[in-house]
Amino acid sequence: MTSPWGESLPRGLVVLVFLSFVVGLVACQRPRPTASGSGDGRVLTVPAIVVAAPAAGAVVASPLTVAGTASLDSATQTLVGMVFSVDETGEHWRGNASIAVQPDGRFAGNIVYTAATAGPGIVQLAVIDGAAGTVMARQRVDVQLAAAPAP
Repeated sequence: MTSPWGESLPRGLVVLVFLSFVVGLVACQRPRPTASGSGDGRVLTVPAIVVAAPAAGAVVASPLTVAGTASLDSATQTLVGMVFSVDETGEHWRGNASIAVQPDGRFAGNIVYTAATAGPGIVQLAVIDGAAGTVMARQRVDVQLAAAPAP
């Protein structure tokens, strides 16, 4: 085998490159963990965030109460609640709060928001990994926001 510059490559280097390629291919084929199944071929998954309140379509007022369950690592992750209003130009941030999660995964908290007028809105809960700054899971609920003018 020759190098791109026309020189002959040592046989040991050629073997080393070939073995590295084979090991890389084998590593790509290793089994990966999957979600637990139901036994009949269906995959069952448990959402990382389950929102019990507010209910979809509910009319909410500031401060609005959120409740449910969340799976997170309390040492490195945080549950954050956000409120957005929605109009013809898109979604607009109206407020947020960090929500405390109990050791058993239950959470309940309040999010204060401001909105000049009533209308469609979104309550979104997200598990944020503090070290990486990434969103690990999110759940949204479409609601109707009551007006909440700024103080």
